[in-house]
Order: sequence, then C-alpha cells, then structure tokens
Amino acid sequence: MAALQQEAEALHRKLNEDGETSNQYLMVKRLPKGVSVLLGEYRKMMDSVIYRLSWEGERGQIRIIPSPAYTMTTRRLADKITDALLDRGVRFRDFGWGSTKAYPSLIGRGGKQPDDCFLPPTRRELPAEEVKWPTLVIVSGTSESQVKVIEDASWWFENSYGQVRMVITLLINKIKKTIDWEMRQLTERGRSPPEKSYFTRPYLEMPPLALQHPAEQQQYISQMGQFSQDRIIKNTRMYIHSRALLDRRPGPREKDIQLNAQDLIDIAKFL
Repeated sequence: MAALQQEAEALHRKLNEDGETSNQYLMVKRLPKGVSVLLGEYRKMMDSVIYRLSWEGERGQIRIIPSPAYTMTTRRLADKITDALLDRGVRFRDFGWGSTKAYPSLIGRGGKQPDDCFLPPTRRELPAEEVKWPTLVIVSGTSESQVKVIEDASWWFENSYGQVRMVITLLINKIKKTIDWEMRQLTERGRSPPEKSYFTRPYLEMPPLALQHPAEQQQYISQMGQFSQDRIIKNTRMYIHSRALLDRRPGPREKDIQLNAQDLIDIAKFL
C-alpha cells in the first residue's frame, strides 16, 4: 500500500509540473487482495492524493485528480442540479449524491468510482443488499484524457445494464480555463442514434427507462457544449429529463431541468 501511495504522489507531482496536461492514470497490474475494496470505500487510504478507482479482477486503474478545481467543478454542477430540484419541490432528503461510492460491475469482476453521481428517491429505498445504481453519473478529466473519459462513460452504461441513464463528461483545460462537456445516453432498444440531436432538437429525447443488455446498447451524445469562466463558447444550456433522473413520474412542479448560460459559467468559476 505504501508503494502504491508513493507512485500516486509521484504522478500527482508530474501532473502539476506539466500544468495538469499529462497522463493522469496509474495502472496497477496486480492489486493486493482487498485493496480495491479499501481504496474504493475509504478515500483516506491515500489521503495525500485525490483519486478515483476502477478495477477488473486483480488489475486496477487509479485516476489521479490533478487539483481540487476538478472536484469543486463537479461539485458545482451537482449543486446546480440540486438547486433546480429543490426549486421544483423535490425534498432534499429524498435524493443524494454519491461520489465516495464504489460500484461493482453486474457483468464482470470489476468496479468503478464516479466523480459524482445522483441517487434518486426510488433507488435510495432499495434493500441494503442491492446495489443502488445512480441514474446520472458525472465524469471529469483533463482535456488530454478524452479517450479514457469516454471509456469511463461507456462503463457506467454497460456495467449497470442501463440503470445509469445519463453520463455527463467534463473535459477541463486549466491553461485555457475552459470546460468541454457532453451528455451521453442510450437509444431505445433497436433504434439508431439520432443525428446531431444537440443541434437540431429543441427538446431532446428522454433516455430509455428499461434495462438494456450491454450487447444491445447504442450510446450517443445527446448534448454538448463548451464554456469558460466568463462566456459560453458553444451551446447555452444543459437539459436533464426529470423522469429519467428521478426514476419516477414527476410531480406537478417537477418539470425538466434546464441549466442556463449563467449556470454553466458559474460551474467554471473554480478553474
């Protein structure tokens, strides 16, 4: 464990020396038995470095978070969604966010931690022995980690059998102080992804609510945009379907969430 922490600290130092633009992944060929669970559930196992863990069998992958700006950015997005829900009459105690939770795969021997994730009322009430999959996951990374971030997004759909309905990816460029974001979701079973829906549709298709086997899944980008601390560069809103997010029929006031241009700019304030 001590050697693993030293490697993580060395990678963290290099990330900061390179202006947070280099590799942020530490690959572990053989995790000691039980370490994946410990690292996944107890963040203070490596309290000098912020990280997220994923594993498959004995192989592990530790994603080093370069600086608090990344966690503060994802937290800011979660806060914006929380505020929108409270404004719509959803009770605070009825939902939650789960950035410290490690989720075991339903199709393999692996697991993963999100940057943050939304737990709706229906799933928080499940029996303790059942995995309480989120409906929304947030994944962030450096702009140079785009391929890995997309792989992370795919993992959540596949390994939850589609119980995760939306994944928001945030690619952060600390030098330019910009965030490129995408909303990813699945198509309905048997349907092809719509073409450029984020440009042509004023109201986007709701993610499918039924489970989907990984072999049947087709993932696509339903929305995308770019913003900085002081302006919107591409796409002035982020749209979230309440039905898919809350995992139940919305109440009278629980209309869909639209984060506007100022909301998005506020998310980037900590860069």
